[in-house]
Amino acid sequence: MAAVPGEQANPKSVIDYRIKFMRRKTVGLYLLPGGVVEVRAPRRTSKKYINDFVQQHSDWLQERLEVQDLRVGEDFLVFGRPRKVVVVIAEARRIVLRAETLTVYLLAGDDDESLRRYLQSWMLTVAKRHLPRRLTLKAHWCRQLQVTEPALKLRYMRSRWGSCSAAGHINLSTALIQLPVAYADYVIAHELTHLRVFDHSVRFYQWMEQLLPEWRSMRKGIRQYSTGVELMQVSHYLHQ
Repeated sequence: MAAVPGEQANPKSVIDYRIKFMRRKTVGLYLLPGGVVEVRAPRRTSKKYINDFVQQHSDWLQERLEVQDLRVGEDFLVFGRPRKVVVVIAEARRIVLRAETLTVYLLAGDDDESLRRYLQSWMLTVAKRHLPRRLTLKAHWCRQLQVTEPALKLRYMRSRWGSCSAAGHINLSTALIQLPVAYADYVIAHELTHLRVFDHSVRFYQWMEQLLPEWRSMRKGIRQYSTGVELMQVSHYLHQ
């Protein structure tokens, strides 16, 4: 790995990372499979600025690296229930979900990125069947908030469960299919409330209290979950 060693701003932690200069406006940190830390930065960004940026986020990176170590070969959650992931090399790609297993059939020559993209595509298919129905079942929340039932967009998001736009639609992460159903409802309540109150002011939480009195425990509970699709590797799950 062509890594650039970070300066030891924090004596407890030295982060090795590689830099990828590209057309973008901001600096971003990406944790890749195998524990590789990649910094993506605008082309004229100085290495000192990048190094300082990495060190400022060193605690977060160390925490994520530790989580990645724990994820090697771990189960995949579907609606909160763990399934053992099995990768099988076959003549056609498909995914079979059973009570205890999630079997991913890949083609010979498919790599880690193929596994992740195919699994994300499957998650989108499941989310399209599941999440719009949850929003419809909670349409009375829109009436309580006195907002129009929003358009719904679904996509895989690595770092958030949902978001909303000033244009009046909400985005939900397809990774919500990994969580118990109640957490999808919590995220829907959160994003619908933002259509009424765009910030996180006292008024926002007053409305949340009306929609979902248990929102505090739901917020605490959802923090124990995270999606790990972007870290999955074929070798961890390959059926021998």
